[in-house]
Amino acid sequence: YGPPGAALKANIIAAWRKHFVIEENLLEIEDPTIMPHDVLKTSGHVERFNDFMVKDVKQEDKFFRADKLLEEEMERRLKLPA
Repeated sequence: YGPPGAALKANIIAAWRKHFVIEENLLEIEDPTIMPHDVLKTSGHVERFNDFMVKDVKQEDKFFRADKLLEEEMERRLKLPA
């Protein structure tokens, strides 16, 4: 993806690290395979990532993160005329 793509990738990784590693105090682990549970527990991922999920009652095979649904609804409401 050339120099611009490489720079963009580096910026995205830096932003990710700033949020999760520095602000959230999580450990960064790089591994191309799925982690064993003990590694995820030791790194803090098991305790820190417990997103609430909601099930779509109309499409029972669909699940969504509750926080994302709330964010989307709040953004929609903020755009409505006062």
